[in-house]
Amino acid sequence: MSSKAFKLSTLAAMVMAATSANAALYTIETVSDADNENFSTAVQELTSGVDCFNGTDCSTQTYKVASRGRLGEAGQFINHEVDLQFDNRLNMVLESDIRYQYLKYCEWNYKYETCTNWADRYTWGNGGSGGANKVINSWGQTFNADNNNTKGYVDGIRLDIPTTVGTAKTSTITGTQEVVVNSIADNGDLIANISSGYVATNSGNSGRNYKSRAIVSKSGAVTELPSFLTSGIGVLLAPTRAFDEFEYGGKSYAVGSAASDVFNSRSCSNTTNPEESSSCQNTIYNSKASVWDLNTPAPIQVANWNGFSGTSPGNSNSINSSIRGASIAAGGTYDALPVLAGYNATNGDSRSMLQAAVFLPNTTGFTVAADQWTSKTVAGTELKSGSDWLYSNSTATDINNKLVVIGTSKRGSFDYIRGSSSTGNTDIPVQNGSLNNRLWVADASTGSPTADYLSGGIFFDGSGGEMGAINNFNEVVGRVHAETSREVQGKVRRERGFILPYKATGIANNRSAIFNNQAWWLDDLTNDGSQSGTANKYRILDANDINDAGIIAATAVYCSIGYKTTSHNSECGVAEKKVAIKLTPIDGATSANIQVRSTDSNPVTRQGAGLGWLFLGVLTLFGFRRK
Repeated sequence: MSSKAFKLSTLAAMVMAATSANAALYTIETVSDADNENFSTAVQELTSGVDCFNGTDCSTQTYKVASRGRLGEAGQFINHEVDLQFDNRLNMVLESDIRYQYLKYCEWNYKYETCTNWADRYTWGNGGSGGANKVINSWGQTFNADNNNTKGYVDGIRLDIPTTVGTAKTSTITGTQEVVVNSIADNGDLIANISSGYVATNSGNSGRNYKSRAIVSKSGAVTELPSFLTSGIGVLLAPTRAFDEFEYGGKSYAVGSAASDVFNSRSCSNTTNPEESSSCQNTIYNSKASVWDLNTPAPIQVANWNGFSGTSPGNSNSINSSIRGASIAAGGTYDALPVLAGYNATNGDSRSMLQAAVFLPNTTGFTVAADQWTSKTVAGTELKSGSDWLYSNSTATDINNKLVVIGTSKRGSFDYIRGSSSTGNTDIPVQNGSLNNRLWVADASTGSPTADYLSGGIFFDGSGGEMGAINNFNEVVGRVHAETSREVQGKVRRERGFILPYKATGIANNRSAIFNNQAWWLDDLTNDGSQSGTANKYRILDANDINDAGIIAATAVYCSIGYKTTSHNSECGVAEKKVAIKLTPIDGATSANIQVRSTDSNPVTRQGAGLGWLFLGVLTLFGFRRK
């Protein structure tokens, strides 16, 4: 294996020679290219038993895909309870020099040679658009649509969701409301997180009410999902976030997190028009993993934090937990009950550690009510092993009805702490040149989930990435490192979208054989062998969601004239663009239709406004995805 990229093996060459021309497993279509950069976030769920690989021509159907557009780096992202799933001290909000905080994070948790550029991009954005500074310090600046980096779309149509919470004003600065759609139900209902948008205040400043509020949109009617705070500043300002939903007992429920109390009010006292007060722009809250009954939306605590007592325990860290995925178990101990996955705060030496967790329902007399679930940390994802620190955070991102859970564990320094040993302080262990975001799968059906870290094939030693979603056929999608160059004291590795049929052979009507029972870069599965074909205009960077029919919402870099060859790393020749795409299975396709792409031996220079491999590799390192 090259130190720079995977090479085409002799076996792969034989497979290519043996396959027929114009064959592939998926077709590709762009669903959104409205902004400089576009990222898929969700695909419409299907409950009708449709199988696009077997008996249904899904290319003629209109299954919806949600996406997110931005002009520059977001910096802060409204789906995150704390920035980068790390900053629970909120230094990236509270400190005067936020660029230093981003730089410090990169130097401790990635150690790129390019951390200076990384910090600049997260702080200031790209070309004057985006960046955390504009959001955190919007007061006193002109905030406009160019600074909005969470524009929501469904099938390329921009969403503008009215806000009704309390006395909050509808945004009066056009285009500044942030929207990210995290789930699309079979009937088209949406679960999303939105911001209030910005107003031009009476004092001539730019202000807003809340950073994130979960909503459900049913047939165009919007319901906002409230926090636990029913008085004070939290009524208008406290954030909520929703990521998934489930049906139980004839009712519909959304899952996510809700603010439980104020962590830092920043002296905000305006409970009527907080957008008119500079002190109310960045208030901070603790949050708890929550469920909402959509008929009577009020937050229901799933389970309390681990090792913290009370609703407002008082701590130098904010305390947070969240649900990122939900499923009704099909068989086993938890049959027909809702099992949830996400992360919970664990008290570690009075520090709030965010660790991957499965929330298991009581099996006797279960009802959807407060504390009817037990939080269970996914073994092997703990941030600390003995006295040594391994990870900065871990998260379970999704779960299916077989109770197979997927997630990640980020190698890095939790709260800037190094591990200890008999010889003194030791650094966080580097794996094959990277402080990687490790990918894992766990079985929660036994009640004792343990992380199985992915290895072999495209999951080389030291690889990292993100987990996107898992469907009920155990088909996992996400992104993974596509080269083995060193990141520590080096550059960001480029990444590719992947699909993995995980231990699926025992599932009825499974499609594992179509994938030859192995993981693939999705670029190999869209390759039809034609240099001039549509598929050769795309290279897939990330896979964000997958439904049971096999349709994938993904993100790609697009070359309008087509790449010069069908190889993985071919040159474009003109400016490239990140676009949101939909991958639709080809009815009747089999593993015989897979054509593995080659790898050009000569390095190429990527084209586009800032879209060099460094920038492509960054591709939303911190999870611009639905979970």
